[in-house]
Amino acid sequence: MEKILDLQNQSSVARLLATENITVTHKKGIKTAYFDVQHRVLGLPVWKDKGKVVYDMLVGHEVSHALFTPADGFEKFLEKEDRKYFDILNIIEDIRIERLIKNKYAGMPRIFNGAYKELVENDFFGINDKDIPSLGFLDRLNLRGKIGTIVDIPLNEEEEKLYQECYAAETFDDVVGLYHKVKKFAEEEAEAKKEEADDNEDQEGDTSEDGEGEQLEPQEGGFADGDDFGNSSLPEDFSDEADDGTESHSVPSTVSDEEIEEALGDYLDRRKKQFSETDEDDELGQDGAGGKGDSGGEDVIIEPTTTTALEENLVDKESLKEGMQREAIALWPLKTTVDKHIVGYKKVMAARSKIEEFYPEDYYSPEDRANHTSKLIQMAVEFKKKTNKKVGVLAREFERRKAAYQYSRAQESRRGTLDVNKLHKYKYDDQIFQSVMHLADAKSHGMIFFIDYSGSMSAVLKDVLEHTLNLVHFCKKVGIPYKVYSFTSNYALDKEDVSQSDMEFDLSDLVLAELFSSEMSSKEYNEAFQMVSCQILNSNEYRFSQQGISKFEHLGGTPLDHTLIASHQIVDDFRKKNPVQKLNVIVLTDGESHSCSPSEAWSAGTFFTNVGGKQKSIKRHYATRQYVELLKEVKGVNTIGFFLPNNKRAGNQHLNRMAGHMYGQGKAYGKAGDYMKKYRKDKYFHMADCFGYDSYFLLSSDVEIEDDDFDFSKTEGKSISDNRGEQAKLARQFAKHNVANRTNRIIMTKFAEIIA
Repeated sequence: MEKILDLQNQSSVARLLATENITVTHKKGIKTAYFDVQHRVLGLPVWKDKGKVVYDMLVGHEVSHALFTPADGFEKFLEKEDRKYFDILNIIEDIRIERLIKNKYAGMPRIFNGAYKELVENDFFGINDKDIPSLGFLDRLNLRGKIGTIVDIPLNEEEEKLYQECYAAETFDDVVGLYHKVKKFAEEEAEAKKEEADDNEDQEGDTSEDGEGEQLEPQEGGFADGDDFGNSSLPEDFSDEADDGTESHSVPSTVSDEEIEEALGDYLDRRKKQFSETDEDDELGQDGAGGKGDSGGEDVIIEPTTTTALEENLVDKESLKEGMQREAIALWPLKTTVDKHIVGYKKVMAARSKIEEFYPEDYYSPEDRANHTSKLIQMAVEFKKKTNKKVGVLAREFERRKAAYQYSRAQESRRGTLDVNKLHKYKYDDQIFQSVMHLADAKSHGMIFFIDYSGSMSAVLKDVLEHTLNLVHFCKKVGIPYKVYSFTSNYALDKEDVSQSDMEFDLSDLVLAELFSSEMSSKEYNEAFQMVSCQILNSNEYRFSQQGISKFEHLGGTPLDHTLIASHQIVDDFRKKNPVQKLNVIVLTDGESHSCSPSEAWSAGTFFTNVGGKQKSIKRHYATRQYVELLKEVKGVNTIGFFLPNNKRAGNQHLNRMAGHMYGQGKAYGKAGDYMKKYRKDKYFHMADCFGYDSYFLLSSDVEIEDDDFDFSKTEGKSISDNRGEQAKLARQFAKHNVANRTNRIIMTKFAEIIA
């Protein structure tokens, strides 16, 4: 019966070894174990045929990275050095961290020795058909660090010294310092080999009679490429057996001592000459892709092959094939990644043009420009007055609901003090003590709004922003902390550094612009309110005017999933400044999000990630719903969604989707008819627990706020004061007008109901 490793136990062992609650992820489709030092995520492949000892060794190796490799060590290194030489740093760091983990845990040397013995026997390093002494220094350094106790890996005196320095490294800074020494040595070695190869080609073509160009032909197991690869313990007299009794593999018995000394002398002379040229000539390209020599400027390759061989041979081909297209690991974006995509309100306001620039000089005379600007500003003032009026009504309704909530949960308690005004009742009433009424504390609220600035919102964005201004002004009036963001994907951040890990959820095209904040000063708030008001007044029912907006507010795509991921960081930052009891996240959008799959695993159907210290899986299909549910679960917020259809047909189609979500496709058809009647009557449809949101609203395609004053159409010849029929008619018309107004301001009305 096939042996299956207990993955859960393996996860617990990894956490114990790391002495912290790291996230351990077991997945098909990954090539080998890895540890993400920033996210504290240990990724382990699911193997069936490599054995537990190999698995334990890989866990120990990666846990050692968790313990001893700085979280930003690799990132800082790659900022300064060429990525293609990362293997050199990794070889040295592996030597250091494996020594440290073996010293920390007494059982680790046995595990590492057993695992590497298994890998050597199965030729995972790809060295069975190779002459080890002829390998480059980087390969031999890697092999010496990993399997030096199992296989004889010869190093000459200078190479042995470098290895001992690598082995003795204590800190990551020591490793970086050694990286430069090892890289330089490897480049010099590669350059010397290249020159020797060129010399050998010349010698082969030399037909002179004096015999110049003859070279020593190495025997099997002896020298290759003219290198002096002796075991570090080899004595200077090159005897066939070393002082410690181990057989030397450096000198074949068929070669004489004289020939060896002659070949060694020639090699050392050439190498000494080459090194002196390297020090004098900056054109050797120490910082290039392997360095460039004098022979035609060709690249000198110093890439180790044993690291690649081990990685490829560790791959479980069937597991990789099964998991590559279907499942992948995705890292949750770091705070530094998210912060790159959030544009604060100060930066947004500074990037906006002035109101007079709504009317370009090329098309308007100075006089007309001044008149139009003055008129628009005056309209904005009137707009704010109307907003104040509507918000005042809403605020009073909110206060009434809040008071009702408090009194409905009020408690009366008696104190131990007599009420002197009740003493005369002592014979027939025992309520003669003073009492205190304790009103229930209303919950403190916070608001975070996300408004879709996609191109398809152009026709309704004017009305949405008008609702938003009402809500923002309401929050400011009743003292509720708030933030308002627009989300879109445009080219505003093209010149910014938005780089991130290939394994993170891709936020590269997300732009989150902060439009309003309760942190604004009165001057900043009035300026922002006036600018958005002018944008609304300058738009029409078909198109949103983009005059006066910043580059961060240009309409683009719909990165809703990206926004929901970034909102985790926004929620955390909001709560640090505003310790509210109930935080509401409100999303206003008109469409589906495009994908934010990691670029490293763009084709996967399921992603496994770590959110809030817990492992979660996210399927590609219906991803938005899952991101909303994650936000609720991890951050404990109340989520409210508003869907704004572009037309009646889009509204009807979305209503069918809501019915299907609630009842399944089988019963959705019958329920959709009932929903449709209510939707047409109320001009909105509300459903709880829909598409992941706590409250979800489908609005009408027409969300324009109409400010019609009440006008009573009385019957001619009849007076209201003395005619009961006219009085009843007035009441009916006024009630109808109020209902129409409440429906017209559905976003505001429902908002007040939810937070009261």
